Amino acid sequence: MQTLRLFAILLPVLMILPGRDPLAADRALVPAPAPAALSMPQGAPEPKRVTSDPPAPMAGEVAVEGIIDAVVKDQGRLQVSIFRVAAPGGAEERSKAPLPGTLLLGMTRSLVPPLGPDGERVPADALRPGTPFTAAIAWPVPPSPSVLAVRRLTVGVPEAPAGAAPASGENSLGAIAPDRISDAPVVVPMVFPVIGPVSWQDTFLASRGGGTRRHRGQDILAPKMTPVVAAFDGTVRPRVRNGHYLLTLVGDHGWSAEYMHLNNDTPGTDDGQGGEMYAFAPGIYPGARVVAGQLLGWVGDSGNAEGTVPHLHFELVHQATGVAVNAAPSLRLARRVAAPWVPELLPDLKPGPGEVRWNGFARAVDTRQGRLDVQISARAERNGPLTALTRPQRCTVCCGEGTTLAVLGAGEARLSLAEITPGAQLVVVGRKVAGEIAARAIYAEAAGLVPGKPLLAALAALAPAGPAVATVPAAPSRSEERKMPDAAALAPVQPAEGLLWVHGYVLAGLAEGRVKIRMDAVRLPGSREVIPLRRALVKEVIVGARTRLRDPRG
Repeated sequence: MQTLRLFAILLPVLMILPGRDPLAADRALVPAPAPAALSMPQGAPEPKRVTSDPPAPMAGEVAVEGIIDAVVKDQGRLQVSIFRVAAPGGAEERSKAPLPGTLLLGMTRSLVPPLGPDGERVPADALRPGTPFTAAIAWPVPPSPSVLAVRRLTVGVPEAPAGAAPASGENSLGAIAPDRISDAPVVVPMVFPVIGPVSWQDTFLASRGGGTRRHRGQDILAPKMTPVVAAFDGTVRPRVRNGHYLLTLVGDHGWSAEYMHLNNDTPGTDDGQGGEMYAFAPGIYPGARVVAGQLLGWVGDSGNAEGTVPHLHFELVHQATGVAVNAAPSLRLARRVAAPWVPELLPDLKPGPGEVRWNGFARAVDTRQGRLDVQISARAERNGPLTALTRPQRCTVCCGEGTTLAVLGAGEARLSLAEITPGAQLVVVGRKVAGEIAARAIYAEAAGLVPGKPLLAALAALAPAGPAVATVPAAPSRSEERKMPDAAALAPVQPAEGLLWVHGYVLAGLAEGRVKIRMDAVRLPGSREVIPLRRALVKEVIVGARTRLRDPRG
């Protein structure tokens, strides 16, 4: 196993050693046996097999294979049982008892898209308990992260239920005009798309553009910055077209809704400079999952509505045909909501005395200053309910030494500030001080595999034991003549068995325990010969909790 692990590290070095065959180490490897089929614990039901062989792990990866136990759709979370862990060379660990883990796919966005055996994308909503999967994950690098990066996720393609009716086509929409409009009476169950007082009348098929086209939707008049919400569950496609802010809601039931003329102004003005922050609600990204009643954005007058009364153009479109139908019958029967829907994230998390809880999304992360730029979507005072904000609000969240950083929806899993990415959903508890939030705890959305202790033990069994030893003396000045030290000069630094010895100079200190070095010599495992490199090789060295730091001069 040590040879397999070292090969991925040594290959770039071997390629530039003088007089060495870069493929000699590869030819010395013994061919590994083909991986065996997925083993199941005794008494467990045999799941449906993936129809094609799962992709083999590449260098720096490890493959895990198992089945899905439970699906938490609104949090993009899969509880899984893993029965096989395999390294690139064929070495593997099997367990008679399932190894528990949690796959985080992304709460509002598909950060880890599931793929079918043939590479086609599988909707996360189609996943069911008992579905087999194979995931290629990055090797844990000490100190091991709480969430392992998933590079590929392959799942068994769920079969459609027997006797399922096909989606309705053009025959269900009656006569269809050349402009892809139908006047068939259709009622789509939905939530009314605007919150608060509105005014509208049926203007479907009214003349527009000087008689060049017909009106495909309904205009709902409301003041600027009036909240606009999702009419039904689905995914969103927000976009900007020549200053026109609009959004398509692709419903789960075969219908889509078009939202046009969203706000493009700074509140209280008509400057057209509002940008996306005042058009789309927090968390509204291309492909984001939304539920009926969730805040999408705000009423405005962007696009060709400039100079007219602010309003929302709302349009219903049949997905299978692209045909627009009259939304008036659906709007008349739509359910009204008094406030936008708020997701139930950590419902038992209550702010303490003098604290406030905020839900929101990260806009930017400053790891050096320990700050987050957050767009707030909801807040709660102590002992009060969590209430959605209906106006855009941003704040700065400050992280100190006592701030707890944890993975949202993954129990006790911890993460670093550098692992929080822009767009991640957040829950923050803290105090407001001088216009900023001093956070006591931050729970952040993450994507990847959260391993349990048994799975971490299986991964450790596949990796060589023992900490790495890095030797990085201070770099000489440009005017100094660089002389290669011999092995005796650095005798106090002895590489552990099976580990690589390198000689180099520090180029820069990076964040999160990383140092950039320039390697100019190596010593291979089992050898005392220091081999100069034909050209310098720049690499990053990770300094973890188990790294031994010592002066090479003794």
